[in-house]
Amino acid sequence: MKRFALLTLCLLVVLGTVLPVFASEEGKLLIWACPLRSSVMKELGNEFTTKYKVPVEVQEINFEDIRDQLGVAGPTGKGPDILIGPHDWLGQLIVNGLIEPLDLGKKEKDFSPVAISAFTWGKELYGVPYAIECIGLAYNKKLVPKAPKTWDQLISTGKKISDKAQQRWGFVVQQPDPYHSFAVMSAG
Repeated sequence: MKRFALLTLCLLVVLGTVLPVFASEEGKLLIWACPLRSSVMKELGNEFTTKYKVPVEVQEINFEDIRDQLGVAGPTGKGPDILIGPHDWLGQLIVNGLIEPLDLGKKEKDFSPVAISAFTWGKELYGVPYAIECIGLAYNKKLVPKAPKTWDQLISTGKKISDKAQQRWGFVVQQPDPYHSFAVMSAG
């Protein structure tokens, strides 16, 4: 039920966020989502269609291609009614005139202020958050009773507990992915 309510809110509120503000096909909602999210969006779209009798088409587009394709398709009227993407796309999409601000009205209080802030540029809201993500560093207290306080301690501890035969590694960072490794790279 929460997923359906979320999709309903997103569909009803975000309809006007992507230019052009009219549907690419009259009476149908077009959503662009990456392969990671498209299957869930299709399921939610089917639920929405059943309840509201409005067809929902989810087009799967590679994450790294969505912005470029929107830049081409949006101005011609072939873009999506809704796209699924992160808040850090806002600058490019706003500057290129590909999205417009929206007003959640009283519904804004239903969202985390931090998430709303992430989709706000100036004083205008440009997206509806559906998830919050936090990148952090975690450790296993069974293997590391006391957390390292320096990078040298982290490296030393990581080497001590690594065991190739057991496929256990003392420290792992998702690479090559600056998004997930930024905290490590910027911590000094």
